[in-house]
Amino acid sequence: QVALDPIEKLTVIRTAADGSTVVVLTIREGGLIHVIRHGQLVRTFHAFAHDAAVAADGSWFVAAEDNLLACYDVAQGLRWTFTGDSVLLQPRLAADQRRIATASDLGTAYVVDRDGQLLFQRDLGALAAPAWLRNGDLLLATWMGRVYRLGEDYRVKWETKLEPAADQLPGRVPAVTAAVPTERLRGFENAAAQPGPLTPNLLEPTKTWIGYGPGLRFIPHYEQMVD
Repeated sequence: QVALDPIEKLTVIRTAADGSTVVVLTIREGGLIHVIRHGQLVRTFHAFAHDAAVAADGSWFVAAEDNLLACYDVAQGLRWTFTGDSVLLQPRLAADQRRIATASDLGTAYVVDRDGQLLFQRDLGALAAPAWLRNGDLLLATWMGRVYRLGEDYRVKWETKLEPAADQLPGRVPAVTAAVPTERLRGFENAAAQPGPLTPNLLEPTKTWIGYGPGLRFIPHYEQMVD
């Protein structure tokens, strides 16, 4: 158990596969990344990150920091950064720990190696959620309903478009199988029982003087201008 400062607001917690290391993201002091190993706080990095992925042995991790993907060695510190075309989200490590996938909110998917070198880039037209399969294939599911499976050479093995059921399409009302009683709640209105007269009102034609200067007031009759 590790007690962090009570004023810290934790945003994301990621763990290593072996359970030895926990990476905690907070927004205190403009962003802090805490590394906890075997129940002890071992390192804190000053960086604002909104997501992270931790290596299986907990010795390093990558963090998505705005449009940067940053790789940190727990012992040695920052190793490299990769710049995307916009905010990068959902960094994911492959099972072999040699590749990292992420996607920008502009719809560009990226894969980089452990040294931060770009291996793959594609504009998918919508934000994508990446996920690695055990055999090294990459799944990319976009917010527009398209799902791609890429092989280790990043060629598309298959793609599909998910469609909602007919009664879930926008503008379609689901079929009602039984009578549903309805009731109108009354007594919550705040409108007057009778509408007020249209005149006089603020839009009534009149002589108005508008001026600028210290102490001037906007009044409906210029003869009564005061300072």
